[in-house]
Amino acid sequence: MLAFFVRKMKLLSLEENAQFLRCTPKALRNKVMRRQIPFKKLAGRIVFIEAEILEWIENAPGVSLGDLRKD
Repeated sequence: MLAFFVRKMKLLSLEENAQFLRCTPKALRNKVMRRQIPFKKLAGRIVFIEAEILEWIENAPGVSLGDLRKD
């Protein structure tokens, strides 16, 4: 059962997530260091689960993803 969920999860590298969030990799590393963003360590590398990042954005104060999609 766990293998099913692992296959369904989309993992983002630090660089991919920085591009997705439209910030620099350095700014994203700072957020990781301060534990301000959800991340995992996989084989010594920082990775992000796309669903967790989307949830983090949705729960952030300000405009919601739903509001952005209405346009």
